[in-house]
Parts: sequence; C-alpha cells; structure tokens
Amino acid sequence: AQRIARLETSGSTFHAVSTSNTYEKIVLEAIAHKGGGSVRRAGKKPAETAFRLLSEAAQPSVKNLTVTFEGLRTARVYPETLPHLPVGHQQTVLGRFLPGEGTQNGQVVVTGNLGGKPIRYATEVSIHEDEEGNSFLPRLWARQHLDALLTRGRSAAAKQEVVSLSQEYDIITPFTSFLVLKN
Repeated sequence: AQRIARLETSGSTFHAVSTSNTYEKIVLEAIAHKGGGSVRRAGKKPAETAFRLLSEAAQPSVKNLTVTFEGLRTARVYPETLPHLPVGHQQTVLGRFLPGEGTQNGQVVVTGNLGGKPIRYATEVSIHEDEEGNSFLPRLWARQHLDALLTRGRSAAAKQEVVSLSQEYDIITPFTSFLVLKN
C-alpha cells in the first residue's frame, strides 16, 4: 500500500475488483485511492458488478471531497483523504469526538466539486456526552484506525498500539487472533 501511494499517477483513476471472497482490503483501497476509484467484489454476479463499475465511471462524481467539523472537537477521522464520490453512492466517515463538558454543538460541512462546479452542504449537529444507542460506532471507528495504523508500518510501537487496540475492541489483525469456545 505504501509503494502504491508513492506512484505518480496524476490524471488516472484506478478501480480495484476482487474476484474472490478473500483479499487484502488495505492494498485494494490503496489502489482505488489513486485517482479516486472504488473497491468492489465481483461476487456471484460478475456481469452486474462490471455494469455497475462502468456506470460509475461514465457519470460525473464529486471530486476533491472534504468534510470539516466546525465547533466540534474531533480526532482521528477516517478516511483521512476522501475518495471521489460517484452519483448515487454514499461515503461513511468515522471519527472520535473529544470529550468535553456537556453537549457539543457545531456544524458538519461537506465541500467538493461536481461537474467542475463547487458544491457545499452543511448541517447543524449536537453531540451529547452520554449518547446511548450508538454502541456499535466505537468498534467501526477502531477498525478504520487499525487499518490506518497497519498502513503506517510495522515498528515495535505501531505493533504494540495495534495489539492493544485489537484486544480492546475484539478485532482480529495480523498480530492478533481469538479463540472462540463453544459451551
């Protein structure tokens, strides 16, 4: 993934297609990131997958997509660089809100270019300190953070952080495994 990121590919778009159920997600995402492409599996209906890929490539997409948080304390937002967003698709952005006293009020602003014209969307957001019902979100964020850590190298410090986070959130990584016992 690091070698792919260093390649000079200005003006090109890459799409990564997996033909099996097992693939290196980090590597395929690094390929797709070059020029704002996408990652998909061929699945059981490769013709449908190919048609969707061609449809995506033929339509304009939102380019230079950014998300900013005004008035909200955030950290480690992923993906760090957003891909181009094809028409009819959505992008999940995960991050951590830094703790504070009481409710945080702010604005989430999405900007980009569609068909060469600037676009901007904004919405007001309130984050409550004791928000319930979102218990699945920390684990989703942890998966994204682990992927980011794994692409940065395999130093002893990075490996320790990956193992610690993996154990805290029960997520398997190249450095960890889990044993599930049946009662």
